[in-house]
Amino acid sequence: MLTISWLSVRLTSATPPAALWSLKPDADILAQPPIPEKGAYIGVYLDDAAAQNCRAIHEFTAQTSKAHVIYSRYIRINDGEGWWDGTPTSIADFMRCVKDAAGVPALILEFARPLTVNGLPEGDANWLKELIAPEIRAFGEPMFIIFAPEMNLIENKGQGHLTLSTYQAAYRAAFCRVKQILRETNADNTALVWSPNQKWANQDPNWDYEFFYPGDDCVDWVGLDYYFHKDDPCDDFIIRAALNSDEFNNYFYERFSAPTPRAIFTPARTVTPHGKPMMISETGASNWSSCGQNWYIDRLHNLYESGLPVAIDKEFPNLHAIVWFNQDKLPDENHPWEEPWAIKDYDHYATAVAPAYFIGAPIPTATPTSTPTPTSTPTATPTLTATQTFSPTPTPPLTSTPTPTLTPTATPTSTPTTTPSPTSSPTSVVIQIYLPSIHRFHPTPTRTPTPIPTPTRTPTPSPTPTRTPAPSPTATATPTPFFEGPFEQEPNNSTAQANGRLRSGRHYQGYANDREDYFSFWLAGPGHVAIDMTEHNGLDPQLHLYHQSTANRVGFAGAPPFHIEDDYSAGWYFIRVYTAGNYNSIAPYKLKVIYP
Repeated sequence: MLTISWLSVRLTSATPPAALWSLKPDADILAQPPIPEKGAYIGVYLDDAAAQNCRAIHEFTAQTSKAHVIYSRYIRINDGEGWWDGTPTSIADFMRCVKDAAGVPALILEFARPLTVNGLPEGDANWLKELIAPEIRAFGEPMFIIFAPEMNLIENKGQGHLTLSTYQAAYRAAFCRVKQILRETNADNTALVWSPNQKWANQDPNWDYEFFYPGDDCVDWVGLDYYFHKDDPCDDFIIRAALNSDEFNNYFYERFSAPTPRAIFTPARTVTPHGKPMMISETGASNWSSCGQNWYIDRLHNLYESGLPVAIDKEFPNLHAIVWFNQDKLPDENHPWEEPWAIKDYDHYATAVAPAYFIGAPIPTATPTSTPTPTSTPTATPTLTATQTFSPTPTPPLTSTPTPTLTPTATPTSTPTTTPSPTSSPTSVVIQIYLPSIHRFHPTPTRTPTPIPTPTRTPTPSPTPTRTPAPSPTATATPTPFFEGPFEQEPNNSTAQANGRLRSGRHYQGYANDREDYFSFWLAGPGHVAIDMTEHNGLDPQLHLYHQSTANRVGFAGAPPFHIEDDYSAGWYFIRVYTAGNYNSIAPYKLKVIYP
């Protein structure tokens, strides 16, 4: 039976998995990730390409000065295409990379095919049971599976063929089927995480997240995906306790994670908590936010300014993991709403996660594998202070202590590494290369060679002036604030004028991929406005017109023909295209507005 390595040593309490389905009598019981008595694991979702590269994990450790515990990766169920490669080999390679970094992998399983009425399609269940679960069992170390997160988002799961109540039952059945497969295959090292999105609870009839909860028997951890978008207000949302708050709030924690109920609501109400350990499964702050990404990092990691009330570790003691989404998802013609989420100021982030409350993984030391011969020399103390590693052959200096190996790797790596080539263990070589050279001395070795080639490239700008006149006329001809059809419009449900401003007389084609899209236009003075929406094949579409704010609706069309026309006063106007229920992202519509 494989052990849990450092996790079982570091933490004083671990909760064994609940006996939901009976295990085979002869099976070894593997352990799930332990639940810390205090503190939160830190984790990261790296860029899709980087997630498949072991070196990227160690480079991230060097950038943040702290080895993270959780490394997550998206995997499309029963699908070997693209970045989200769901083949057993790819998944096993990723788990091995994380294990080499002393981390805990988190597989985020996403649907590649629609659910059936009964839940998980049989082919997907077989893929998990026959191909993936054996890999998880063979891996043997603690890990997480975050199954189909953000199920409460209308646009994400492509389940428009099901009614809301049928989708609810199908999702719950699929989630519990995954848990059953993990039990039947004795993949007991996996904690199954249920993780909705924080504020787009579009399909929750009561806006309380409970609608899609699969049940205590099927859920090991609860999670919440929380993002700070560029248009979000710069206030301290983390301490809100309102029931209908559209941000991360005490309500989710009190219902799903709090060990005991507390009276926090106004008016007071009884909440029976599920008591599950909680993680923020994904989080990030847009680099386009007016508050700045560092502002959110400080709020999330407790670096409160004076006068702010409750710290996250005091208010949410059962919050035990925070995973940063470190990827820039930049907008393009198909996804104009995307925002850059990757960390820009690694020094600031490193300061935020430095406190012991944020549990990191140990950084493996490479000293035992540096040289095999030097056990004979007893004099270790004089060699500690001397710069002994600059002499190539003496064996005593290399055996002294773990610390000297951190300094030698900067310069003399070329001479020592050539001789001990017949070393037996490949994993020790990986640790030797990644951790000492990148983590310990990443500023010096990598940056010194780069200034030399740069001056040789300076004469190349001479041909570029000849190319500059060609793009300049096209740049002035296409104004950036406007979307010209065809386009896919969904600016985060915001009324940002630069994201969805429409020009008079133009035809715009959109693709409905969320319940509501917003557009805006400016009326310089009183005038006649006509708006037409055509060819919308979503469910019960509606056309709304608001003046100055969404609290002041001045026009509405709830049935074909979708036409709004009247005389209006000056000011900003917002057009809202709304669709009820589920639909997929290929439902197009056309929009045209005429105004003076």
